[in-house]
Amino acid sequence: MPSGLMKRATSSSVVRRTAPWATVVLIGALLLGVLPSVQAQSGSSASDAIPIGTDGKFAGTDSPSQSLWYKFNYIGGGQTVTVTLTFEPPDSNRLDFFLFTGDPSNPTQVGATSTLNGNVRTLTFSDPGGPRVVFIKVENDHSDRFVSFVGALTPTSTLATPTPTSAANPATPQVTPTAGPVAANAANAITLVGNNGEFSGTLAPGQAVWYRFYYGNPGADATVNISLAPTADNADLNVYTGTDVTNLGPTQQGGSQGRSGNTIQRHVNLANAQFVFFSLANNGSQVIAYGGSVSPFVAPPATPTPTAGATGTPVATATPVAAAAPAVAHDAQFYQQTGFRVDDQAVSFFQSRGQVDTFGFPVSRLFTFLGCPVQMFQRLIIQLCPGAGPAIINLLDPEIFPYTRVNGSVFPSPDDQLKAQTPAVGSPEYANILTFIQSVTPDQFNGQPVNFWQTFQARGGLEVLGAPISHPQPDPTNANFIYMRFQRVILHFRAGIGTEPLLLADYLKQIILGPGAPNLPPDLQQQASGSRFFGQYCRGGTRWICRPNDLPGTDLTFAFEQG
Repeated sequence: MPSGLMKRATSSSVVRRTAPWATVVLIGALLLGVLPSVQAQSGSSASDAIPIGTDGKFAGTDSPSQSLWYKFNYIGGGQTVTVTLTFEPPDSNRLDFFLFTGDPSNPTQVGATSTLNGNVRTLTFSDPGGPRVVFIKVENDHSDRFVSFVGALTPTSTLATPTPTSAANPATPQVTPTAGPVAANAANAITLVGNNGEFSGTLAPGQAVWYRFYYGNPGADATVNISLAPTADNADLNVYTGTDVTNLGPTQQGGSQGRSGNTIQRHVNLANAQFVFFSLANNGSQVIAYGGSVSPFVAPPATPTPTAGATGTPVATATPVAAAAPAVAHDAQFYQQTGFRVDDQAVSFFQSRGQVDTFGFPVSRLFTFLGCPVQMFQRLIIQLCPGAGPAIINLLDPEIFPYTRVNGSVFPSPDDQLKAQTPAVGSPEYANILTFIQSVTPDQFNGQPVNFWQTFQARGGLEVLGAPISHPQPDPTNANFIYMRFQRVILHFRAGIGTEPLLLADYLKQIILGPGAPNLPPDLQQQASGSRFFGQYCRGGTRWICRPNDLPGTDLTFAFEQG
């Protein structure tokens, strides 16, 4: 069952495997007590590889002609570790993986190539030397499809223990992030707008994802068909035909889901054209990968169309009717992981400053925010004011994001004394701004190699991170975490892993979405509940803002509607 984006182009797998790896990242779930949008490792390169936990399991979704990187701490001593990768759709045999060791900035491929049996690839590795980090590059050599996968390292006794025993044998996280996409309820359902009705992703145990498609052939069968790995035993597919996203239960279609091997399906046949919702739930105890399609697929109308209930009778509503968001191209600027596309006005700035590795995935369309067009990414917000060049918003300004507690993590507050000491723009002292930043941005702190100055330079310097507005501070709830706050990011050091900027900009989006947002933790909601940004996204309202007078110069129309 294909799951593609565009017409397939012929390419050589051998050439792809020796070419430089591409930059595409994975959105993770909980990692060391930090929510998906705060995850530091992105998977875009060996240097940014996602750590595999001591459970030995990992999962993700690879974009067409792209790669994801993972790493694990091999215990050494000639122990044999087997890496197994199961992928969906099951005919995606041009998904492969390779092992590397050495310097993450220039890793060396090691070991043999994987063996393929059905939709399962396997490779074994052993080395008589001591403990070391081993990198896994998962490469999607399909140019026309996304491919999702679940992986496992066995036996887990070949992995490092949770407690560091030496610099060469650092700790590994207890669990490994699981990719999305995330759409936990019908109100946030992912709309299938193209791609021949194809979709893919991964689900953690107990997680569900919601989609919706346009049923455009009244009186004809439409089939939702999903294949799963490693098994469909605990997957549950349901279809709903209502219009009230807060109460779809009464419109759930009856009967049992069909199953053939590890493929499940449901059918729907209605009298009127309308949107149909479906949910896929993972009721098992292990991560699953899925790839599916809706057939026949009809692209949704570009203009609002009356929707119908299960009986085919139009359903009236007293709430504003939101126009359908314009379709976006599913090209190289589109990221299936979040369902958003880097806007043409922002793409040059995005590409010239590190792309996903710097900004994270796009999490919005282009929209007007406080007087200027902007586009939100997981880490940063690009601002495109008329008559000025692209710039990055000072996200951590007290007016926007003054918060210090996010999902149990405790960040340093802005330090007014440090800010007063910082050379002001336009002052004679500003010529020495980098010297000042280096003097207050250490590479060693509390005996730990935090490498804040090195990371500042490597991650875009003053233009991207802004100036420091706090000194380093350990997390009072976890001594292995040390943070340093800048104008636009917070650098996060984790003992035994390294330092990365946190993915904080997506939290501003969660604040704007308000109660019920999929990734808004209670502690952040409590702090932000009095903010003028809180709970402002009202589909179909004036400028799609719930309280327009609080946000002059802002227009949220379609801002967070996936494409």
